[in-house]
Amino acid sequence: YRSAQLSERKLRRVIAEKRIRTVINLRGCCPETGWYMGDARATHATGVSQEDLTFSAKRIPHPGEARRLVEVFDHTDYPVILHCAAGADRTGIASAVAVLL
Repeated sequence: YRSAQLSERKLRRVIAEKRIRTVINLRGCCPETGWYMGDARATHATGVSQEDLTFSAKRIPHPGEARRLVEVFDHTDYPVILHCAAGADRTGIASAVAVLL
């Protein structure tokens, strides 16, 4: 599934409704922010994996992060939810990679 940033409560609900096993955050690891801590609390409380990748909304992904995304897709538990801030640019690229794989 593809999404914009969800609140902690809404993320928990989507995880339950869609039986999500992995949350792929494309905004990077940001423990000083409320949205990131909400993701972390939601994934911890529901027992699902959280993968943090750093994709830019304005530039082509760094090759190392693109390789890491492929590794995550190859080794993660499905179904997954991909998200960034708006659910457009970064999630669009990551979704295209998933389809190509």
